[in-house]
Amino acid sequence: MPIAMNEEINKRLAKYGEGAKYGYRVRDGFCFARSAVEGVLSEDGDRHKDKIDAMLVLYTTFMNESDMKDTQLAAIDKEHYITWLRCVKDFQKEAKDGTITLTLEP
Repeated sequence: MPIAMNEEINKRLAKYGEGAKYGYRVRDGFCFARSAVEGVLSEDGDRHKDKIDAMLVLYTTFMNESDMKDTQLAAIDKEHYITWLRCVKDFQKEAKDGTITLTLEP
């Protein structure tokens, strides 16, 4: 699950630019990544209305949790929690009769 990057997670975040907005927590550490999306993004900022043609996630660095500072781990925990809450709210909003529906477009 992608979590939003910030300066507490990566102090040199600004160096990596727009493509370094997300990182990924894995079982024994954290993956830093660059990402890009190709398609038509909704002008009103509602990501649910985007029409995505392709998405790239390029994992650039893996760090063991044991090699990370406590402040980094706390920042990752915080962003991970925020992301999970957002997903739960999205699932609840999309749920119908206790199930999530999935629509695939050709």
